[in-house]
Amino acid sequence: MDESERETANQVSVDNKQELINSGASRPSSETNYLPESNIRYLLKGETGSYTEKHLQEKVGKQAEKLSIRIQRLIYDITALEYGGYLDDIDQNWDYLPDMSLS
Repeated sequence: MDESERETANQVSVDNKQELINSGASRPSSETNYLPESNIRYLLKGETGSYTEKHLQEKVGKQAEKLSIRIQRLIYDITALEYGGYLDDIDQNWDYLPDMSLS
């Protein structure tokens, strides 16, 4: 990479950092960062527990509507953590995901 390419890459990095800072500072607070257990049991097993099916369908629908925002927040978080040096190997993070038991 020659000097002009390095300068361009550095400028892109600075622009991306500023964009990340601006978006992170203006994003609304999270109500929840995951589906509640009652929603998971309903979706995966059809169990309604003490809720009516209609109530759970409404709750799941609201969570589904927020999914794009949740993904965007996660991407911003990953980017900020990687930029801050907390994620040395981004591909290695898949190893940290817990095994999901559906029982």
